Amino acid sequence: MARVASTPDESLGFPAAFLHAGTRSVLASLWPVDDLASAFLVGRFYREMAGGAKSPACALRDAQRWLRTVTVGELMALLREAKDLPPPAGPLAAATRSALRKDAADHRPYAAPWFWAAFIVCGKE
Repeated sequence: MARVASTPDESLGFPAAFLHAGTRSVLASLWPVDDLASAFLVGRFYREMAGGAKSPACALRDAQRWLRTVTVGELMALLREAKDLPPPAGPLAAATRSALRKDAADHRPYAAPWFWAAFIVCGKE
């Protein structure tokens, strides 16, 4: 856990600032990340957290494992479910489907660590 009480002001980042403000934990990235991969990962992270049975770290691990193994076919099915959601989700789902359509259904577009390894959970479990 970050020790924000003794951290000099110039080194405070967003995670430390949120923890200092009282949040229990923060999902953050260590480097700039792909928007679409991040949207899928964060959506899965929150689904893993639903119900409160998992810690944030366990939910992140499971979301990262899912993202690196999910296929284009599985993502297309997920996006079909989102097509009727209000903007921006519905139009975003349509744009994402057209971007993924070029790949084979069994292709794993986010298998490379660059897409999922940047994420960490800071704070209390």
